[in-house]
Amino acid sequence: MILQISNAIDKETISSVVSGLDVSQFSDGKSTAGWAAKDVKNNQQLAGKKSQAATEVLLDRLQQNSLVQSVMRPKQVARVSINRYQQGEYYGTHMDDSLMNGVRTDISFTLGLSP
Repeated sequence: MILQISNAIDKETISSVVSGLDVSQFSDGKSTAGWAAKDVKNNQQLAGKKSQAATEVLLDRLQQNSLVQSVMRPKQVARVSINRYQQGEYYGTHMDDSLMNGVRTDISFTLGLSP
């Protein structure tokens, strides 16, 4: 099932997170791609402490959304990453690995931080 939730996180939080991103801390997204995604993942991924702080804020706000709470109540979150796409980059059709960091991946989501 695919569920689209508009405005899942308030714009102020997203603006704050995006403005705090250091473009130099992005690296090749293939480094975290599972076996099924390596051939279709061509993007950049935020690394380091900035990534951890930003993803914690976004995940906290996302879990406060009432619609998200009603459809997605994870016991654990395997991994949250912030990806960016420059001209010509993409993340093609793929299946997520069934386990990431030892956690089942029954639910996945994409949160757009820019139009």
